[in-house]
Amino acid sequence: MDITDFESDPLSSVCLHSTIDTNTLKKKTFLLGIDEAGRGPVLGPMVYSAFFCDESQISILQQLGCADSKQLTEVVRSNIFSQYESHNEHLGFVVKVLSPHTISTSMLR
Repeated sequence: MDITDFESDPLSSVCLHSTIDTNTLKKKTFLLGIDEAGRGPVLGPMVYSAFFCDESQISILQQLGCADSKQLTEVVRSNIFSQYESHNEHLGFVVKVLSPHTISTSMLR
């Protein structure tokens, strides 16, 4: 995952996504979770995310130690993410970061 653009301009809006092969998505059933975080245009960006897992491979999440992120330390979350790539034929995600500028100017349309 290339986050270079976001690192060079952290106030920009960006979309990040996993490298899952879209051919592996066909004829499978996936579980999907979504979440958002942020305080809006006054205090910072809004972050929207979706994560999906092949329903037949749900045990991978348990093996990785996935749980409510508020119950995991930053070290544990980083460890889970570092192991994620070895399972990316069954797991995927997309993250959209909307900058305060994007939110403010979009409200005026």
